[in-house]
Amino acid sequence: MHLVRVGMGGFIPMGDLAKRFGANGSVEGSYIFKTKTNWQLGVVGSYLFGATVKEADAILDNLTASNGEIIDATGGMALLGTYERGFSFFGKVGKIIPLKNRCPNNGLLVMGGVGYLSHHMRTEVYMNLAPQLFGDYEKGYDRLTGGPAYSLFIGYQNIDKGNIFNYYMGVSFIHALTKPLRNYQFDLMGPEPRDLRHDLLLGIKFGWMLPFYKKNTSSYYYY
Repeated sequence: MHLVRVGMGGFIPMGDLAKRFGANGSVEGSYIFKTKTNWQLGVVGSYLFGATVKEADAILDNLTASNGEIIDATGGMALLGTYERGFSFFGKVGKIIPLKNRCPNNGLLVMGGVGYLSHHMRTEVYMNLAPQLFGDYEKGYDRLTGGPAYSLFIGYQNIDKGNIFNYYMGVSFIHALTKPLRNYQFDLMGPEPRDLRHDLLLGIKFGWMLPFYKKNTSSYYYY
């Protein structure tokens, strides 16, 4: 059986990630192959987003005037927002543990994976009126970070015979061993220290699946 899945989730950051960002969300897409023995193998890609950047004021402090505001090209106060953005992708393997013998495709789903996680601070300025935060200049403050990661998912999978209520939901955990990736950050007047970071995410994911079944081939004989 082949499964194409789309889903979303909400996460609480922990470890070093919690020092930089608040709670975040994700949207994901995945392809899963399920064997006759209920093993599942596949790939998952996710886009991460959040609205809380705890370090934003400190990072942008050297751009602010005495009143604490950033001056735009018109001489007024720049209207800006800072956000968390990122992505992850994993190769995954796991197994379905049926809770009922007559429904081998439904039951407890346990999956683990290895892959990559990246995150950064995105700064959006209204009408791009602050040239000091436009284009490549924005990258000089974004704290781009990435590295290898592993993931664990424990939840429930349901595949409906009518192909309507096909869903998965459960608890997801990610631990990434990341390092800063930019060679220069303007506020630091150099690169961010290349210390190893432990970025962790714990949350809930749910989504919808579209199954594709292998067709049985039959031979017909005519006399």
